[in-house]
Amino acid sequence: NRGILVIYLDEMERRVVEEPDYVSPFVFLPDTLPENVRVIIPYRNNVAPSFKNRMDELIKAGARYHSLEVQGPTYRQFVASELIKLPGLAQDREILQGVLARSGNNLFSAKIVGEAIQSGLLQLESLPQTENPEQLLTSLFEAWLKMGESNRTFREQVLQLYLTLCAAFDPIPLDDLDQWGVLPQTYLDALEHLQSTLLFEQRTLFPSLGLGHESMREYLMSHF
Repeated sequence: NRGILVIYLDEMERRVVEEPDYVSPFVFLPDTLPENVRVIIPYRNNVAPSFKNRMDELIKAGARYHSLEVQGPTYRQFVASELIKLPGLAQDREILQGVLARSGNNLFSAKIVGEAIQSGLLQLESLPQTENPEQLLTSLFEAWLKMGESNRTFREQVLQLYLTLCAAFDPIPLDDLDQWGVLPQTYLDALEHLQSTLLFEQRTLFPSLGLGHESMREYLMSHF
């Protein structure tokens, strides 16, 4: 098969710093690849020197480098175009601009804020102005769990859903979630209020559910 093979190595720069025994796959990348292989390595500016040096070596060897600035006009337009897909935001440009400001133009942060506002979970004014997903997730989860303050089962189910997905690492088929003690109504509520916190995909006959972003896992592990 000579079709194009794309290898996406995400979160490499973070794991190199936070996991001392972690050996990154990009360390073993040759300077040249087969013509049908593409490797994408996204990374932030503030990376470990060892990681930066290896990336500089690959760039000097001919790897293409593209800088995407979060505050740049191209990225801002992209984030805005994603938010416009939410009907509640498309009809109110003032709220749209408010979401962009509150989220620091971070795509994941902007989407979870937009969804929470559209579903009525939160008001824009109650959210902190930050691009840090952890702070926004704290506000969103507190608001969502508060909805079930008088219903202990509701609170337990919400945490059971997210902590199960956090522990599993790979998406779980929906028909298996009940074996983990998660009721179907729980993930339906989650998809209604905070869809971007979940990854809904269909790899096989049965749809699967996972966490929508790696920062979700970090948040859940540090807070619960």
